[in-house]
Amino acid sequence: MLEFVNIQKTETGYLLDPSAYLEMLPEIFSHLPEGARRFASDPEHYDFYREHCVKDLRPYLISAEERPKELSLHIIFHWNDFSQEILRVCYQGVKGFEITGQLDRLGPV
Repeated sequence: MLEFVNIQKTETGYLLDPSAYLEMLPEIFSHLPEGARRFASDPEHYDFYREHCVKDLRPYLISAEERPKELSLHIIFHWNDFSQEILRVCYQGVKGFEITGQLDRLGPV
């Protein structure tokens, strides 16, 4: 979904414009599971000045579940180390995954 957010580097940081993302959200609501639909419909999830902005989510736990002929990947995100589970993303039919980046910035994975 972040491919719909326009990000431009400025002299003082970054300018983020979520307009295209916000315009396409209503089109995909019916395809989202109920929990994802509730999260995506909360205006605070994309407002950088609000407490529950998606930018503040941190990966807390990543686990894989292997079933015959299928791999599922589960990622739990928290707002911080002390919060309750806030967002769980589950992918079915995973063929592979890779974690890249600076692991010290990701927190415990």
